[in-house]
Formats: sequence, C-alpha cells, structure tokens
Amino acid sequence: MRKLDPQHPVLESLSTHSHNSVFQHAFTNILPLPSPANVIMQLVKIRFETVVIHGKGLHQSLDNLASVHTDGSSVDQDRVVAPYRVIFQPTLEATAASDPAIDFRDDLARNIVIGTTIYDVFALSEPQEAELTARGISTVEALLTHAEKIGAITTESEFIASKYGDYRLFFKHSDRFIQDEFKTGGMELSA
Repeated sequence: MRKLDPQHPVLESLSTHSHNSVFQHAFTNILPLPSPANVIMQLVKIRFETVVIHGKGLHQSLDNLASVHTDGSSVDQDRVVAPYRVIFQPTLEATAASDPAIDFRDDLARNIVIGTTIYDVFALSEPQEAELTARGISTVEALLTHAEKIGAITTESEFIASKYGDYRLFFKHSDRFIQDEFKTGGMELSA
C-alpha cells in the first residue's frame, strides 16, 4: 500500500481505464497519515489501530520477518536486525512491460514474464529516517533517494489472474488481537 489518501487525481480516477498498475508507484511498510480532510480514511486508520500493538496501524514492523531463519528456526532475540522502513521501487523493466489501462490481474498475467525483476528493495534504519524527517524529507520518493538497496524481487513463475477473493473477500479479526482498551470501550469492531 502506498497511502490512505487517493492514489490518483479525481479526474483520472473517474476514467474508464483502471490505472491500477502495481508498478506505478513505490510503496512501503510505513504509511503516511491520511489528510485531515479525508474523514473516512481517518476512521480507517483508527480501526487499523485497534488490532495492532501500541496503536501503530500505519507502521508494520519488520522485526517478525527478521526473527526467523530461512529454515524456520528462531533467531536469538538479541541478534534480530531488521530495517525500520523498506521501500519497494518498481523497476523500469516492470513498468515498461505493464499496461495500467487494464485490470491489474490481467496485466500481471499477460505482461510480466518469468524472470522479470519487478521491484528493487531499499531500506532505512530508524535513526536515518529520524534524521531525514528532521530535515523535512518525509515522502516515500524523497526517502528513496537516501535509502540503501538491499535486494530485488524477481518472478520465478508466471502470474495467474484469479477471481477468488477479489469479489467475496471477508476479514474478521479475532478478539485476541484487539487491544484491551478497545474491547471495553464499547466500540463496534465487526468487519
């Protein structure tokens, strides 16, 4: 996800073409706050924060990914090292192959061939980001110019356009994931 505010200008969103290529923008594990005028997304943010630790629904930590070795064994807690922020930057190869005017599932299945490097992965530490933010550098695009490339994502098989879940997907959070203050606050949490 890139942000909670609209991804495209209103006129472009009203177009008959989808403009939903997953290769149009970089995205990250830390979303910016929605604009104050975007009341609906402010409520979505509040809802996100009912099911995460310490009310950081827009910041998905990567520590859980770094706490497991590739063989499934646990990493010693004092040895877990994870970036604060990762940024997935679409490659020129993926962007050139993609057709944002068609449904993104069909686009991936038709246009992204096996062996295509689709994203370069960049990282920032928390101190780096704090220093950049103090200098007024906070957008994903601006942070990207200061981030270190740590890898790439390349396809190993073809994409298959699937309708499963795209029309009837339903999420419901278990009460065990809801923070205690929201359980007793009388807030309705059904999805």
